Amino acid sequence: MTSFAGRPGAVVLAAYRPDPDLFTVQLRSIRDQTLGSFRCLVGADGGRDEVRRLVVAAVGDDPRFEVVGWDDNVGLYLNVERLLGSLPADAAWVALADQDDRWYPEKLERLVPHLDEVALVSGQARVVTATGRVLAARTDRRVVAPGSLLLANQVSGSFSVLRREVLDTALPFPRLAVATQMHDHWLGLCAAVGAGYTVVDEPLQDYVQHGGNLVGEVERRHPRTPWGALRLLSRLAADHAGTTGAARMVRAAAANGLGWRRLVAAELVTRRPGRRSDELPAAIGTAPRRSALALLRAVGSGALPRPTALTLLAGLPGDLVGRGAIPLSTVGPTPSQQQAVTPCTFVVVLYRTAPGDSLTLRTLTEALGPAHPHQVVVVDNGPVPDPEGARAVPGVDVVHAFPDNPGLAAAYRLAGEHARGLGHEWVVPLDQDTRVTRAYLDALEGTLSSPGLPASVAVVAPVLVSGRRSLSPHGPVRLEARAWRTASLLPAAAGWHHYNSAAAVRLSSLDAVGGFPADFPVDGLDHAVGARLRRAGFALQVLPVELEHHPSWREPRAVAPARFAAILRTQERLALDGPRSEGAWLLVRRLLRVGLLLVGLRRTPSWSAELAGLVRAGRVACGVR
Repeated sequence: MTSFAGRPGAVVLAAYRPDPDLFTVQLRSIRDQTLGSFRCLVGADGGRDEVRRLVVAAVGDDPRFEVVGWDDNVGLYLNVERLLGSLPADAAWVALADQDDRWYPEKLERLVPHLDEVALVSGQARVVTATGRVLAARTDRRVVAPGSLLLANQVSGSFSVLRREVLDTALPFPRLAVATQMHDHWLGLCAAVGAGYTVVDEPLQDYVQHGGNLVGEVERRHPRTPWGALRLLSRLAADHAGTTGAARMVRAAAANGLGWRRLVAAELVTRRPGRRSDELPAAIGTAPRRSALALLRAVGSGALPRPTALTLLAGLPGDLVGRGAIPLSTVGPTPSQQQAVTPCTFVVVLYRTAPGDSLTLRTLTEALGPAHPHQVVVVDNGPVPDPEGARAVPGVDVVHAFPDNPGLAAAYRLAGEHARGLGHEWVVPLDQDTRVTRAYLDALEGTLSSPGLPASVAVVAPVLVSGRRSLSPHGPVRLEARAWRTASLLPAAAGWHHYNSAAAVRLSSLDAVGGFPADFPVDGLDHAVGARLRRAGFALQVLPVELEHHPSWREPRAVAPARFAAILRTQERLALDGPRSEGAWLLVRRLLRVGLLLVGLRRTPSWSAELAGLVRAGRVACGVR
């Protein structure tokens, strides 16, 4: 095979309002490389006309340089992603460049040959100010095991060159709206779990530090205590959602710490399974207490850089109490995902709600817009259905009216028949009390259209929340719900549970377990079908987006006593069908609930149903049917 040094490559340079002088120095240092068989793609993250003018002024008509910018500003992380998705077809390797550094002439010549042995190679750098004052003679990047790399990044993108094949794993980038979401950390891990990476231990460029650096080497820029790190991360997180407060600080710190690392670990286990990726979850712990022990051991060993240690320690309290998530990214799919969206069938079930008054139906059709490849089915189970009103809603394709109310399972089965008739692989149930957003649709379309979605995934679900309470997905023990807000893939062994609303279900997986079970017509349907899918070995993919959901059972006065009693019996049936721990946990929950009722902190539709349910829960805990 021809050495990588003899094959063409690419340099990608993400630009955003560059300083003209520093930008010119960097462009010319790339132009003057002694290894010159590359094309340089300059990605303007907004303001491409000005960037194009600066490029022409710096390198003239050099045909290797091309501005491939976009008008919209998406930030460095996503700008690098779309640049990497635009590489020339013949590029065998790619080097990442910052807009304000200076490469030494032999940088590419020294680094690229190492790609014959490893997937990514990095050099060291001299750290300087914009005026040329030397801050550090050299950086100290080094090679560490994948688990250690997950905790503390050792790969600076602007120092590195990687094989193109790394992008088969890396694209599309995982998304989480946190300050620690870094493209070079993700790319370095993708390389580390593949053919590995190495570091050429000599400075090959100037790493310029100034007031506009997103990430830097200057110690004064970093917080000095965990509390300082918590405040810094909260401020950065507030830029995404515009909210502050003590609770948000805790959540933001947890998401920036282990939240981001859990996300990328889960992605790599899915995208590139193997020994190296399988060791990543163990490095950060698979449960909050184990994570705390793993983190404290790493900090105590002195192996973590001080800023990283402070960031992780700041997030530890939130991680332990299950507040490891913040409102997630609202970015749309990548350009490659936009080209071929996988169509699916949405089904909205109405009950005693006029179509025009349905929050779900209205927000769904507004978010879909006038042109989309999907199908919208409305099933009205109310005693006085209004099919003509549903047909009058723009975007509705099929309407069914069932005044005898056969339940949700029958409605979902009917929607599945329509989906099969159109060749759709996914059906998406929607309750009438979920607010659908464009961000959710973007995330759903991008995930279903991704060629990397494993065949084992039967359910693709968003995070459902009600106020500050996380509802879905959750674990066999309800307290695990919040820990899964930043997870990506939940295997069957995780014991996941989900709510039906807004969760896309793969029809072929449903067929393998007998479809939506008719013996759970309404209550417990999502838990019942989830249990069957888990027993068959299927996984659940969590979307990086939150949706507001307001289930009726959260308002005791709105639930009729008969319906409440039916809900309790459904919970008991599900517990009997699960492991023994489910029965014990059901009894604990019922005891706590009765205690709260006795002291007036909760209300109930029916005291008789509560007490009868408590007795039955005791029988279930003992395994008595």
